[in-house]
Amino acid sequence: MRSYVKTLVGKFKDFESQGREAQRLIRRILEPHLIDDVRYNSIYDGEDFFSELLYASLSESSMESASESLILKNARASSGKQGHRHWKMSEIKEWWELEEECLDETSRTFRKRGMLRKKTCAAVDYHDRPYCGDKDDDMVRGIEPKAGTSWGHVFLCLDMIASGRAGALVKSVDDG
Repeated sequence: MRSYVKTLVGKFKDFESQGREAQRLIRRILEPHLIDDVRYNSIYDGEDFFSELLYASLSESSMESASESLILKNARASSGKQGHRHWKMSEIKEWWELEEECLDETSRTFRKRGMLRKKTCAAVDYHDRPYCGDKDDDMVRGIEPKAGTSWGHVFLCLDMIASGRAGALVKSVDDG
């Protein structure tokens, strides 16, 4: 019984360290795109805004709903609108460049871990996110009608499992 508990604790610690490693990787990629200057009398610091952003992206929710969810869990979280003010970029092209950078960093990490040298189980899916803006905007494609619109952003998702480790590569699909 004790050895089983030790095994579980060991696995949890390994998972926790992988989570910290992933957070450091994400922070390194996103930090240049975040505004560092938080007001001197602010209750929240840059780390709080980053944690809130990371929580929003992992739960696939907006900054506002992530903020509410964190506040309900008694965590330090600003209002969602405050979080939006901490981004340096506003153009969609800059977001796609950031996505390319994340894709490169993710594939580099997979290679470093040796996940691409061994037999790998992979699944390829297309996901689309409805877009209610102008259909002539950058990176917008026709999609199956969903949520009142037939336009959206399309992503190719490659999910992989190799040597007991899982990973995903996500790439936006453009007509160009």
